[in-house]
Amino acid sequence: MERSFIYRAFGRKSSLIGKFTPASSSGDKSKKSKKKSDKEKTEEKKAEVPEIPLFVAEFLGKLLSSQKYCDVEFIIGPDDAGEAGTDELKTFKAHKVVLAAHSPLFETMLYGVSQKISTLNEGPLQVRIKDSKPKAFEALLKAIYTDKVDINDDNLEDWTIIGKKYQIEKIQLACATYMEQGINIKNVCQMFETAARLLGDEKFGMNFIRENTVDVFKSESFLKLSSERLEVILADDKLSIDETDLFDAVIKWGKAECKRKSLPNNTVGLKSILKDILSLVRFPIMELTDIAITVGPSQLVPEERLLVLYQYLSMIESEKDDSNDKKENSDEDQVAADEKAKKECKEIIQQWYNIKQRTGGFATKETNLLDRKYKKDVYKFFNIRPGGRLVFKLLYRGSRDGFNASAFHSKCDGKPKTLTVVKAMDSKNIFGGYFDGKWAQSGSYISSPSWLFSLVNRYNKPVKLMPSTTSSNTYVNGSYGPTWGGGHDLHINDRMQSANNYSSPSTYRTFAPGYASLGVNYDNSLLAGSSHFKVEEIEVLQIVKITKVKQML
Repeated sequence: MERSFIYRAFGRKSSLIGKFTPASSSGDKSKKSKKKSDKEKTEEKKAEVPEIPLFVAEFLGKLLSSQKYCDVEFIIGPDDAGEAGTDELKTFKAHKVVLAAHSPLFETMLYGVSQKISTLNEGPLQVRIKDSKPKAFEALLKAIYTDKVDINDDNLEDWTIIGKKYQIEKIQLACATYMEQGINIKNVCQMFETAARLLGDEKFGMNFIRENTVDVFKSESFLKLSSERLEVILADDKLSIDETDLFDAVIKWGKAECKRKSLPNNTVGLKSILKDILSLVRFPIMELTDIAITVGPSQLVPEERLLVLYQYLSMIESEKDDSNDKKENSDEDQVAADEKAKKECKEIIQQWYNIKQRTGGFATKETNLLDRKYKKDVYKFFNIRPGGRLVFKLLYRGSRDGFNASAFHSKCDGKPKTLTVVKAMDSKNIFGGYFDGKWAQSGSYISSPSWLFSLVNRYNKPVKLMPSTTSSNTYVNGSYGPTWGGGHDLHINDRMQSANNYSSPSTYRTFAPGYASLGVNYDNSLLAGSSHFKVEEIEVLQIVKITKVKQML
């Protein structure tokens, strides 16, 4: 059978296609081999033919550049082209068959019946397109002819519009791929906006925004969001940001919007811009001090709402401060009256704002011991970079589940990655430890990564302590509460509210990087304030989400 033209032209060593063995080289071998079936011979011949690059895109690119054999002319630009601020009209020549093969719209436009097409004698067809930019249309022609699409943040929206309008699947796929793989802090808000408007995807980029809320809200693209898309973000339950920081970001966006709409950049202008958006800020989950220091002075929240917020948050803080003994000794009528007032206040608040804690950030309402003010220190313990995320799940609380080892093990056994937080009785000290492994009752030491911490101490300097050996990191015993180190460095007894709990430095004698030169002395009173102590409160929190960790220690 005669070889094809391409094979005859390139069936030798060529710099274009590389090296391959011609079919004739197998002749001698066939004489020595056994007789082969016709099917085997056919398959062997197929295997001998190399893959030859056809350079179609290269040839078409040259064809477009040469302007030879063109049979259609596109006149691109709006009717008011040439006026101030508009593009000029431009004419582009092309080939109908090439465009029609790539786009159903071009096929209909060029070979179907269209009033936009006119003929001048036997010259090329002329097509007038008013809703495209000359620069964008030129890029479209190059993409069709050369099979190359250069997408970046600046032209992404233009490419998305073009791909959708002309129904070119490859361009649409290229845009989707860029959006998925090229998403970052700087462009996620732009993509979030574009995907909703042009692709109908209301949630594109939302997961990235949840993971990086703090950094995204500081970006320039956040300030350019439309109010409709901003509202979608603010309504989300999983944003990883403190509500006070969110409120500050909303104000910055409001000032940018005032400038865009030529409104005064003051309280009057902001109230006009933010009147519908502020209802999505969850003021009830802020701290009372945040309302007093940040929200109140902004003058953006009506005074009557501020008063109810003060009342509600005061009740919440008072409830946290009250110990179980105080509640038991309180007058029943007074307790009932307080509960009724709180319920009524809460019902009013819920008519205005969402009171649900966002689960993406440092959810302090999962714990009574780790207040929001400790967020920075706790994140440092876990080596979390700015914009990172830490989400807790409460497994065990002494005041809720019982101050004994049995209650602790029933809630925590088999659960990995836990942070135990302890508040010593008759002391301000807050301390505890992290255990990467699973709690059990085997009566043995576990070498899983662990560390101790002192959050509140007499030095007023939080510190993190690392083990000098891994052989006795954590001790698990059914008769013990959480216990670290040999000796032990921190031991929580079965009877937690007795004075049988203690701290005795042994295994954990090394300060973690960044804590060695603070002037803190690790002795048996650093953690609890004394070597033996009673537990006022204890919580075990499981780490269910953590991001942007420099190094897990």
